[in-house]
Amino acid sequence: MKHSIKNKKMKAKIQTKSNYRNLNGQWLQVKEIVGTRVTCIVETEEHGKQNVDFRLNEVTEMNTDDTRGESPLHPVFENIMSNFGMR
Repeated sequence: MKHSIKNKKMKAKIQTKSNYRNLNGQWLQVKEIVGTRVTCIVETEEHGKQNVDFRLNEVTEMNTDDTRGESPLHPVFENIMSNFGMR
């Protein structure tokens, strides 16, 4: 089941085992979530903007606004995250 994200301010905080591109702990803009795949936009000087896929278990937090505080997520995302023990 594919859920498109219309809120361009949705962010995800990433934590990978390999610390992929030094992204651990950084907030990245979420492009879409499909199943357990979270596609984020990563911008670097070398490559510009790129889409990078992470597994949902590599996302430690999600936020739908820029305050970085507690904000309500869409119930679909709350349910998905609770299945992974994230909420």
